[in-house]
Amino acid sequence: MMNIEIWNEVDKRIQNPNEACQFIGKLMENSKDKTFNGLITANFTNTPSEIQNAINKFIYECNKTFELKAIYLEMNGFDINPSRWFFDLFGYEALPEDDSDLDWLSDWQSPDFPDVTLKGLESIQELFKQYNQEKADLNLDKPNQVLKNNHELATLMVMAKFCKLIDESLHNTHLGLHIYATAHDFEIIYHKHA
Repeated sequence: MMNIEIWNEVDKRIQNPNEACQFIGKLMENSKDKTFNGLITANFTNTPSEIQNAINKFIYECNKTFELKAIYLEMNGFDINPSRWFFDLFGYEALPEDDSDLDWLSDWQSPDFPDVTLKGLESIQELFKQYNQEKADLNLDKPNQVLKNNHELATLMVMAKFCKLIDESLHNTHLGLHIYATAHDFEIIYHKHA
């Protein structure tokens, strides 16, 4: 379970993903464990145009069958699936009455669409893999608390870096759509009307 105060502080900052990343980065720098600190300066290397192209193709496919109002971009459960990091795209024909109730995200209308592989953080993926393997090998329900805290910060940072990538990709775009982004099982959601 993540520290709720940190979770709430990241949630307050996620609409400005750079600010969220800086906040998490400072916490990581001050952590006694430095295992995941390479993540502070690392970023996904997908280009904004690559992400824009995937979103534009998705919009085109959705608009063949319904008028798209919102897109949800969800990164996979990366912390327990470190072999490949990617995100899926989901389309909606209506906006929720209350977007703080996340249940609406499970009722998409879009057709199946190829996921997009996230590149550039493979060394961090390997650290997540090692962390999970060591935890399993030692049968640890409670791994070293200092390492666990840094792992939890790294988990938040990966999600924030994903939101940052999406934010950069939406810069100067005029889609007329609401875009939501986060990682699987996160309740911290980036939202932009682009």
